[in-house]
Amino acid sequence: MGNNKSLTSIDENIWNNWSPISHQYVDDLWRVPTYITNTNCTLFVGDKIKRTFEKSLTPEFVKIKLTMIYARSDPITYDNDIEVGFTDVYNYEPVNEIGWQVSPSWYCLCLDKLELAKLRGEL
Repeated sequence: MGNNKSLTSIDENIWNNWSPISHQYVDDLWRVPTYITNTNCTLFVGDKIKRTFEKSLTPEFVKIKLTMIYARSDPITYDNDIEVGFTDVYNYEPVNEIGWQVSPSWYCLCLDKLELAKLRGEL
């Protein structure tokens, strides 16, 4: 892992390529790359569509999933964001319908179509 292009800097050209992909095991779920800083939560909710929220204004269904991820004791894949490659965020072996932490800032949330539509502003 980590052998593809690194995401160490917040490069808009790289960030624009992120989008949800279907869950590998669960129908109707999407793996959504998510980047969290001390103040913001950015979700990549469509082809070249990202939504950034102040942490306090992040939608409740996202906060709930993140809380569940924080409560788990699973080790993160990378100790720092520098090692994370483009496809590393999407990959996680155990069947997981909530999401997982990849590095200190990168997460992958599993969201359904309705949740994605809400984040895109379609509902």
